[in-house]
Amino acid sequence: MYKTGLFSLLALMLALAGCQSISDTSIDDLPPTAAVPETSEPGTVYIYYYDGISGLSVDDLISAAKYPDNPSEVVALTELARLNKRGDNFGARVRGYIIPPKDANYEFFLASDDNSALYLSTDSSPDNLSRIALVPGWTELQNYSKYSSQRSGNISLTAGNRYYFEVLHKQASGGDHFSVAWSAPGITQTIISSEYLASWAPSIYEEPAAGVDTEEIFSLGYRIGYFDADKDLAFTPDYPPLDQDEDGLYDNWEVYYGLNPANPDDASVDTDGDLLSASEEFLLGTNPTNPDTSGDGLTDGEKYAYGLDPLDPNDLYTEVDGERVNLYDYLHGEPEAPELSREDGFVGHYFIGDQFDEFAMRRLDNTIDFSWGGGSPDASIPGDMFSVRWYGWLYPPHESGTQEYQITIRGDDGVRVWLDGEQIIDGWVPQAPTTYSATVSLDAADGRHELVVEYFESRFDAMVRFWLADPVTGDVIDSTGVIQRPVLELNDDTALVDSDGDSIPDVWELSHGLNPWVDDAQAIYNDQGISNLEAWELGVHPWTLEEVSAPVDSGASEPVTTTPDGSGGVITVSWTAPGTRTDGTSISLSEIDYYLINYGQDSQSLGQQVRVPSGTTNYTFDTLTSGTWYFQVQVVDTDGLTSEGSEVVSANVQ
Repeated sequence: MYKTGLFSLLALMLALAGCQSISDTSIDDLPPTAAVPETSEPGTVYIYYYDGISGLSVDDLISAAKYPDNPSEVVALTELARLNKRGDNFGARVRGYIIPPKDANYEFFLASDDNSALYLSTDSSPDNLSRIALVPGWTELQNYSKYSSQRSGNISLTAGNRYYFEVLHKQASGGDHFSVAWSAPGITQTIISSEYLASWAPSIYEEPAAGVDTEEIFSLGYRIGYFDADKDLAFTPDYPPLDQDEDGLYDNWEVYYGLNPANPDDASVDTDGDLLSASEEFLLGTNPTNPDTSGDGLTDGEKYAYGLDPLDPNDLYTEVDGERVNLYDYLHGEPEAPELSREDGFVGHYFIGDQFDEFAMRRLDNTIDFSWGGGSPDASIPGDMFSVRWYGWLYPPHESGTQEYQITIRGDDGVRVWLDGEQIIDGWVPQAPTTYSATVSLDAADGRHELVVEYFESRFDAMVRFWLADPVTGDVIDSTGVIQRPVLELNDDTALVDSDGDSIPDVWELSHGLNPWVDDAQAIYNDQGISNLEAWELGVHPWTLEEVSAPVDSGASEPVTTTPDGSGGVITVSWTAPGTRTDGTSISLSEIDYYLINYGQDSQSLGQQVRVPSGTTNYTFDTLTSGTWYFQVQVVDTDGLTSEGSEVVSANVQ
């Protein structure tokens, strides 16, 4: 509709330009020349003209039958002024939003020929409007000092907030103009320009005009509250919510995901290419910067289109043409599951305490056949009261069909064995050396099986031995190629292997004392309340919180390079937004203006700098020369306050 209106305006202007001698058409007969958008536009306000109204007073305009619903013409303005003569005997109304650039006391000035009035609200609502300036007669062009009533006096405004305003202007004959200027500390008296204006549109939060019912209000409040709690942001329970451009997107949500809370147009953008707009992502709770929020291989748009939950990684099956199918297979064909490299042996996790109490070390053990006597596996582990958990894959030793095997373990003290998540041996008691066995049937077609062996030492001597045997002959089976472990190498490919679906790669879990075959994402093994998933995302050890290898495609609490060797001259610095200020008070994402990355080849003098907009928490350098480079990140808030620098990190460019 709006595009059609603009096209009509262009056609009309061309027709008038070619027919200047035709003057007997009444201006009252011309249609309005712009179709006003249904949503607010930044940088524009609209002036509504009402022709054929006599008199000098604004009251003559207000009392006219055609005011306010039947304007003769509607024209877009890019500043709060019209300085050229238009005609005689008409009235005009301008309405919209003023958006101040900083917190300050502002003074407004009004000039016009003839009578005019300026009204300003205390917020974005027309309900709180009051008159702040008046031209009772007429003034020269941009003369703001003829009447004392032309000045508003000081009015305190908050940066970035929208303040609804109206200008009413009545023209009789002769001169014809109006303008609104402002001044503030650091701002000289000047006409209010487009960068501080936005057009009026009915609030999307009004009822019943916008059709917002109680259920929708509750849903919106729930989503906003959940988002703020999840991201540790300050929550404001007011309704309508913080939404200065009234595009239906919560301001905190926009800032967090790098959108502009002052630009309503970004509600319709699809930043991650998943065929969902930002508005749709907000309603669904998905990430507008990640096309696959759940990480299951299907885009958010694909799942939504087929009635699945884009937030559920296990929600993959749906009805298509009366048949229940895996949607990924249906849309993309059978996916190729990534494979981890493997080698003979177990991954062993060693703990202080007989119930896996305190993670001590990770070790690669080719077999489980230990007799420690009164000693221990390592100097970091006491001789008594320790425990071990070994992980491996059991591959059937035969090539086809099904065969039985005897799994045996002997221990002093407790022992347990699990196969594919099922406990098959339970000897979890203090005891002298005792042997336990279980017979299992393995089908060669099943491939590998997940094997977990557990042991604890209580007092005195310590020993444990595990083996696989023929149940008929008792012959021990060579474990070469039969019991194998993943190669613990974290990279972009191995990070995709997540057997338990807890969003932590198997390799990382095995490297840091976690179980790769049980969802332990929310378990906490440290005294700071950091869950295993948060530890992975932050790049810290889940037990000790010491910094470890940076997770793939994830932020960290301190700036870290995701390609520390600088291969190809590319270095990415990433960080997480702070949640508090140095005095301990919270800082929301909307209060962060931008980040500064200071960098250079001398750690004591980081003489180069790059500015990164808020909502972005990484930056890639791709033109650095060879050598060692050092990086530090600072935060600048909306008041211009700059934080201390983060810890300096370094990377080598080859």
